[in-house]
Amino acid sequence: MRRAGNGGTNKGDKMEERTVSPARAGAVADSHPARLQALQAQRRAIMALPPDQALERILGTPQPAALVHSFPPEDLYLLAHEAGLEDALPLIRLASAPQWEFFLDMDAWRGDRLDLGAAIDVFRLLDAADPRRFTQWICDDHLMFFELILSRTVELAIREHDQDPGSLGEGFDTQDDIFYYRVRRFSVGNEESEENASSREEFLRELVAGLARKDHRLFTELLQEAVTSIYAEAEEEAYRMHNVRLAERGFFPPEEAAALYSPLPAPRGSIPHQTLREGTPVSGLPVSVPLYPFRQRTDNEVFSDSLARIDDGPTRQRLSLELANLCNRIAAADRCVIREREALAAVVRKACGFIGIGLEYLSTETADLPPSSPESLLRRHALESLFRTGYGQALALKRDLEKWRRGSWFVRQGLPLSFWDEKWVGVLGGLLLKRPKCYGDDLSGNLMREFGTLEEIRQARQVLADVMAMDGILSRIALPRLRGRGDAQNWKRLLLTFWARETLGLAEAGDGPIALARFRPFFASLWEDGVQGRQVGKGQKSAMLAWLAGRSRLALPEVSRQAGEILETLFEELREEYGAVSPRALAPHLVRHFWLH
Repeated sequence: MRRAGNGGTNKGDKMEERTVSPARAGAVADSHPARLQALQAQRRAIMALPPDQALERILGTPQPAALVHSFPPEDLYLLAHEAGLEDALPLIRLASAPQWEFFLDMDAWRGDRLDLGAAIDVFRLLDAADPRRFTQWICDDHLMFFELILSRTVELAIREHDQDPGSLGEGFDTQDDIFYYRVRRFSVGNEESEENASSREEFLRELVAGLARKDHRLFTELLQEAVTSIYAEAEEEAYRMHNVRLAERGFFPPEEAAALYSPLPAPRGSIPHQTLREGTPVSGLPVSVPLYPFRQRTDNEVFSDSLARIDDGPTRQRLSLELANLCNRIAAADRCVIREREALAAVVRKACGFIGIGLEYLSTETADLPPSSPESLLRRHALESLFRTGYGQALALKRDLEKWRRGSWFVRQGLPLSFWDEKWVGVLGGLLLKRPKCYGDDLSGNLMREFGTLEEIRQARQVLADVMAMDGILSRIALPRLRGRGDAQNWKRLLLTFWARETLGLAEAGDGPIALARFRPFFASLWEDGVQGRQVGKGQKSAMLAWLAGRSRLALPEVSRQAGEILETLFEELREEYGAVSPRALAPHLVRHFWLH
């Protein structure tokens, strides 16, 4: 593919040689770090502002272009989307070529496939920002990418010298009466309007015509190569270059970024941080580090408190750069495009949560390693290794669950996961996801969220231990399944119903529900007065343990060890649910813990 040059005179050939005195050269060198520091301070203040005020502040500075160029592409992209792309056009006009390229890389691809409509939309955005510069930008750096778009969107016909142009068909345009071209009709998807498809066609038509007027030779070569190229090969090469550019920012292809979720072996759960591939401070110069990730709030106090105690600039700069790269890798692995702060905040919380879990684990639960404070671990080790250590704790829990589940009693009985009732099902279901999640409501109302602390890992492990213990006891009791509807099958109802049936001497009645009239005396006998009102009596609790020991053929102390706390929680649940209910007020359809009719 031939590439056009810059299209102008070589200023370097005509530039006069200038003699700079050593004193002035030293002053310029000394002022450069200061200017970079000043730009970094400006960016930090701007990123704390609402998007509209941030735009106003940038455009109101004496040298807005220098300030915009100092922005990492991630921060500029996020700021433009938050402010609204139309409102951000003056900002995009000032952006550098690599910053423009980042917009194209983030928005034009869906996985490893080019989204033609989205790519043209990015072209329209950049053209609206600066039409003259945009055309030159394509000619200088992105002819191959433009050729890829044209190969799917433009038809070419070459007229013979004696051929009637009307025979070529309708809609063809030409600049020289030889090469005729037309833009194909865009298909309208479910989420795309006819108006948007037409505007894309019109923009592409004007873009091709403008290129033809700018450089006719380049235009004809480009069209001929576009219509004869093999699209799959051209797309693969464009995707490779796309990956190279994004990898420099920490955005690896999803299949490579997913290596971030491979745990490090314990107890060597952390590795010394390695020399960074890019952006490492040189001669004390500040690095252009994305500021958005470092400014986001994290719920992990171990990480945030350790970070707050680190006040030396180089270490904080390293951590800022590592956190930005880590968040980029997580976004790539999870296949999410970040266009607003809420989406970025979720990625940052995930990164900081597992980093904090790694710090907690290495400082408290690794007997084979020398004791270290979280702060010292943060100084010595790469954030990626700490993240992988923390994520490894959740992954180990998932693997323990899957290993036990294959031979569990409830699976052998053909019972669904819902057998373990709502809370336990939520915890187990979160762990069984491809990337394990923590069950529990958060501020957004989501029941599945990322693990944020080591305590949440411990709580999930305790739930798994309780489920395994109850599964083992139920396997020894060999209770029959409750006959009837599927929703009757959960462990609480199974256990309590058969305990009540055998206590009432109804074992011979089979596996059906208990008649309400027979159940009322048993229900009345459950309670005794306590500090919090009625509660399950100590005698009934002891009777339940004795019944379990007898049916499971385990010693009473062993049953108490395995299931004592589980049953206490169950009895407390009964108190909260039925403690204020009179036996006469019972209604079978409102009683969840016993099967009645």
